[in-house]
Amino acid sequence: METLINAFPKEKERQAKIFWGVVYFIYMLSLKEIFWESISQMIFGDGFAISSFIFLRIMGILYFFAYLSIATQIHGLVGSHGIYPIKETLEHMRSKGRKFSDTPTLFWFYHSDQAITLYYTCGMISSVLLTLNVFPHLNLIVIYHGFWTFQFTGREFFYLQFDNLLMESALLAFFLGLKSPLSIFDFRPSIDP
Repeated sequence: METLINAFPKEKERQAKIFWGVVYFIYMLSLKEIFWESISQMIFGDGFAISSFIFLRIMGILYFFAYLSIATQIHGLVGSHGIYPIKETLEHMRSKGRKFSDTPTLFWFYHSDQAITLYYTCGMISSVLLTLNVFPHLNLIVIYHGFWTFQFTGREFFYLQFDNLLMESALLAFFLGLKSPLSIFDFRPSIDP
């Protein structure tokens, strides 16, 4: 019986040594991480500034080619003489009682072939401006909503995995370098490389 009583405190002592050893190891790793992070910030600056800058430029290039792809095929898909004309889609939605507040697409206001051309041209210009780092957050809003408009009106043609991934990436990219809600109107570039 006495051996059991003596064994119990030794087991607790061993567990305490292991616990404090793990705590010390984690503490040393965190110090090492802080040390290397401070060294890299002294050398390279903010750790996320360069990657955010590159990511936003790549987003601009990707959206330019996405809108270029839209430009080559959208009139045949949803134009006035297309497979699923926008006018018929909106009339069907109106007959079901839906309105702009249900699906905020730009085509509720103007849905001619000229409007289609205007919308993808605005998207291409905004993607070039995003690539050039001119009002990046404002251009991301234009790009996102314009692409969402085409995705809504294109229905089956735009419900592909790549299109959804592109929309999610633009939504998340909006928060890169955003300092406050009003900084979307900031005249300075949001992220300097």
